[in-house]
Amino acid sequence: MKYKAPAKLNLFLHITKRRPDGYHELQTLFQLIDYCDELDFELRNDDTINIDCNTDIPLHNNLVYKVACLLQKHRRVSAGVNIYLHKRIAIGSGLGGGSSDAATTLKVLNKLWDCRLDDKQLMTYGRELGADVAVFINGHSAWGEGIGDVLHTVDLPLHWYAVFIPPYQIDTQTMYEATELKRDCPTVSIKDYIAGRTSNVFEQLIRHRYPRIAADMDWLNSHSSAYLSGSGSAFFASCESELQALELSKNCPSHLQSFIAQGINKLPADE
Repeated sequence: MKYKAPAKLNLFLHITKRRPDGYHELQTLFQLIDYCDELDFELRNDDTINIDCNTDIPLHNNLVYKVACLLQKHRRVSAGVNIYLHKRIAIGSGLGGGSSDAATTLKVLNKLWDCRLDDKQLMTYGRELGADVAVFINGHSAWGEGIGDVLHTVDLPLHWYAVFIPPYQIDTQTMYEATELKRDCPTVSIKDYIAGRTSNVFEQLIRHRYPRIAADMDWLNSHSSAYLSGSGSAFFASCESELQALELSKNCPSHLQSFIAQGINKLPADE
């Protein structure tokens, strides 16, 4: 079976404080979209974990490999697995591809290896790899708080989005450690989001450190409204129609990658 691991957009992202453990308390609105990586799983008779990927990702950076090893070790699983990972979601883009792949791997191996863990337990494993893993285990667009793992499921309008990928991979940890990052945002509600009183705290930082991305976002702002996803580098526009999204994508500067996607509220069904 093929399993789809969707990307996400952060419709806004506020940081309210930095915790003593180095993590950040935040508020965000996660929108899942129908732009996906794909994973195939094949059980092995030995305990080898083998990853075959169309993109060259070193094993020590591959969250699929890390989470498979973590689950196998902690649950004392004697079986192995071949995992075929076809990546479409750009690495270092703020679209959550690695976290989504890791969450899909956790959920599938939980069944294949008969680990019998519930979603709360799976989130505990996922938290060791990144805060965004939780929303993909939850499997639904959500209002996120805590470090991004306190989730309140929401049904969002299924807008079309034009998404743009600059030729930069941005390291999330580096962005969160930046001294100039704003960490004292006031607490907001979904009413504040609807009223347009929210933003992404990383946009100012990205604009300062990456002037080319700032220029690209200014280009999009001249045609629509540009929003940064996560800590970057991807940015997007919410569109009234598929046609509008296609026009924006087709006419973007040539150095940008682009795609269009529609919002989804639940994870796509397995094929």
